[in-house]
Amino acid sequence: MKQRYWEIPQGSWETEPDADPAIVAAGELREETGLIAETLTYIGHMFQAYGHSNQGFHVYMASGFTTDQQALDSEEEGLITKRISLDEFERMMIEGVIKDGITISSYGLARLKGLV
Repeated sequence: MKQRYWEIPQGSWETEPDADPAIVAAGELREETGLIAETLTYIGHMFQAYGHSNQGFHVYMASGFTTDQQALDSEEEGLITKRISLDEFERMMIEGVIKDGITISSYGLARLKGLV
């Protein structure tokens, strides 16, 4: 299945499993989008599929951007970034264009906390 899907920037640093999650979040944002965030706001920690796995993830909201160049890994080659409005983002989730569970649950938690 060689398809691409819309999702928020996410990832891990397998070579640095004990890295500070905020540093990983800032690094993944820059690598995937070329954006450097002035501020990272911690939203929370969630599990990917608690009944199935104990793999969890931290969620941050970035703001105050400056731009740099993307630094994509080989498996991310061809990755496309696009700025969209909040209304379009919500429409894409409702219509099933955005299907990534981490993206949808992260947005939901941020919205419930009044951050978006």
